[in-house]
Amino acid sequence: MNKKIRGFEKISYPMWEKAMEGENIDIKEAYDSIVMPARKTYKSAGYDICSAIDFTLNPGESKKVPTGCKVYMQNDEFFAVYIRSSLGIKKDIMLKNQVGIIDADFYNNPDNEGHFIVAIINNGKEPFVCKKGDAIAQGIFQKYLVIDNEDTSKMEERVGGIGSTSEKILQKVQIEDAEEMLNVQKASFEKYYNKYGEFDSNPYNMVLSRMEFNIKYRFGRYEKMVVDGKIIGGIFAFELDEPSIKKIAQFYVLPEYQNLGYGRKAMKEFMDSDPDVKKWYVDTILQEDTNVAFYQSFGFEIIDEEEEHEGLTFVTLLKK
Repeated sequence: MNKKIRGFEKISYPMWEKAMEGENIDIKEAYDSIVMPARKTYKSAGYDICSAIDFTLNPGESKKVPTGCKVYMQNDEFFAVYIRSSLGIKKDIMLKNQVGIIDADFYNNPDNEGHFIVAIINNGKEPFVCKKGDAIAQGIFQKYLVIDNEDTSKMEERVGGIGSTSEKILQKVQIEDAEEMLNVQKASFEKYYNKYGEFDSNPYNMVLSRMEFNIKYRFGRYEKMVVDGKIIGGIFAFELDEPSIKKIAQFYVLPEYQNLGYGRKAMKEFMDSDPDVKKWYVDTILQEDTNVAFYQSFGFEIIDEEEEHEGLTFVTLLKK
């Protein structure tokens, strides 16, 4: 599978709609016109960052300019954002925070999906007119250093964007949640059913009575993911040979909430709340590179694989 090293992606349209609340623009047209950051010459260090909207900034005014973009990189890197030198010199346009620092864990955070904005202020004497697609800043990927013997065990993991919150996302599933959990599960696994067809233990085929049984009687721990009062996914795990060995039997997130950081937040919260577990097992589909990479990012390693039928292979991963 191809490993992502560093690069840019457009944020999802629902996140773009959320970011554009209050803007008097054609949201769909602006989204389709988003420009990815790019270098202008072969030896350029900086990637030009463009505005995704038209705006005019009067003297003394400031604005958070949307880009519609998110950036990914390696864990020991950050993306530094600077004002375009021509704007600073000729127009007296400056970044409000002087230099923007985007960390690796800002990517796909559940608050804003990693959408980075450019906050500028007009220190000049003339209105600054910007058209969508105009370059307003430049970003440079950089490495950072850390000190010897740094204790990272108590460091928090980012769970949001600017001003992010550490509010928990998991709640215990109750029997009255059964029908909604079943609907969320079916919606989450539908794409695999359509892609791979029938296979043993396909969660898409579960019926309500089985969901109710899992909640009421099956020995294990069943948690629901809740965002703004809505159930968006679930995690179910049970003991294997002893309490310190558990298997994650089901893990699912509604399609519209995938790739926004909620699954990562939920998985970390789920495992962190069970510190006595020494071994975690999970099964997933080998052909789904993103799923495999997700578990590997938590320290899981593939220990076994079994072909269900042509084009569908299940792998077992272990974290210890």
